Amino acid sequence: MIDERLYQEYSNWLIDYDSLIKKVIDEKSPFSIRFKHVFDVVDYLYNKLIDEPEYTEEDHQIFVTGISYLSEQIYELDNVLVKFYDNDFEELEKNAKSVLLYLNIADFKNEMSILPEDERSDYSTLVNLYETVYKDYITKKAEVPNKIFENFNNVIEKIVNNLKLDYYSISDIFLEIADELGIV
Repeated sequence: MIDERLYQEYSNWLIDYDSLIKKVIDEKSPFSIRFKHVFDVVDYLYNKLIDEPEYTEEDHQIFVTGISYLSEQIYELDNVLVKFYDNDFEELEKNAKSVLLYLNIADFKNEMSILPEDERSDYSTLVNLYETVYKDYITKKAEVPNKIFENFNNVIEKIVNNLKLDYYSISDIFLEIADELGIV
């Protein structure tokens, strides 16, 4: 039996973040590519729960993964928007490249944090990078230099290779799910 309270919490969360969500999924927003397909899949599954009796445990797990990702990422984005951009989304969009890097690092760091301790050899490097990007660039609304992007890519590549992982971002996974559902 699926606990439907989560779906009510999601509905309330949508109301709370309505303005920001509309802006980030707007096709003109540089943030759209990161969030749109996740929202599309989560909304599809939310409506499926309401409309169709064939809602499965797999559907529920995808929904839970999607809202966990969205709530963490939208919270981070909202925090940056309020603290450093005085709620000026257009100003935030001007620094989207840096903010998206920050969100990517936060996302990968969260993924790494669930690994067993012995598999987190480069986790401290990732945490340091996260803190550096936040302190030196996000808080100052500064553009992150290319060397930091390269550093992040190198850290990910090293971690993925050391752990022999096939890593796909949540947004990539949800794009594939959206395609399978026929909602792309």
